[in-house]
Amino acid sequence: MRHLIRSQLAWAGFGSLGNGLWISPHVDRESEVRRIVSELSPAELLSFRAEFGSVGEPAKVVADAWDVGDVADRYREFISRFGRLRPKSSEETFRAQTEMVHTWRKFPFLDPDLPPEMLPARWPRTRAHEVFAGRHDEWRSPAHEYFSSLERLLPAPGAKQAA
Repeated sequence: MRHLIRSQLAWAGFGSLGNGLWISPHVDRESEVRRIVSELSPAELLSFRAEFGSVGEPAKVVADAWDVGDVADRYREFISRFGRLRPKSSEETFRAQTEMVHTWRKFPFLDPDLPPEMLPARWPRTRAHEVFAGRHDEWRSPAHEYFSSLERLLPAPGAKQAA
C-alpha cells in the first residue's frame, strides 16, 4: 500500500524528503493528495503550508526531494534528438511526429514543475517546449498527409475483402 501511495505522489509531482514527508511548491495540488489518500486510506495524513526561512539551503531541499538533474538531462536529450531531426519524407515525418509527441507526453510525470526560483540556472524546459512547438507545427502537414494516405489504402466501407 505504501509503495502505491509513494508512486502516486511522485507521479503527481511531489518530492520526498524521507520518513513519509512529501513536499510540493504547488498548494493547489492538495486536492490531488486528498484524492490519492481517500482511495488508499493511509494511517495518518497532515497537510500544512510553509515557506523557506533564512536557515538552510533551499537548493539542497530541492535536490533531496527531486532529481532535477535527471529531468534536465531528459529535456536536453529531447532538444538534441528532435531539434536536429530533419525527416525527408511524409512517412518519416509522421514517424518523427509520433515519436516526439510520445516522448513529450512523459514530461508532466517527470518534471515536478517547480517555480523558476527553485530551479538550477539555465533550466532547459523552455527550450524543450520551443523545440516541441516548432517541430509540431513544421511537421503537422506532412504527417497528416501520410496518415491520410494510409486511410486511402483501407477497403471501402461495406466492401468484401478477399479471403
